[in-house]
Amino acid sequence: MEDVLGRLGAMETSVTAVNVRLGAVETSITEIKVRLGAVELAMAEIKAQVASLASVITSVMPHLATKADVNALKAEINELRSEFYAREALQLKWLIGTLIASVALACTIAKLVA
Repeated sequence: MEDVLGRLGAMETSVTAVNVRLGAVETSITEIKVRLGAVELAMAEIKAQVASLASVITSVMPHLATKADVNALKAEINELRSEFYAREALQLKWLIGTLIASVALACTIAKLVA
């Protein structure tokens, strides 16, 4: 009978230890629930921020230049640059021609006057 009572005492000790561990598990579950609530609140805030960013992006996107727009602008700038250089070369030719004619006329007038 003492053996049974000894075993029963050991069983009660084991049950007490299991109860203590169960209490610790329940405490951990409560802490996890609190932390999960905080995560859910944070996720709600993040969802609101993402929604506002999405609205900003959709309102700005039509105004942004595409790669094709940038390439078209580059082509237009290059065309204007080549036109500018052509006009500059034409003006330079006329300037040199006019200077040569002016110098020749000045020399001719100087010969006649002297």
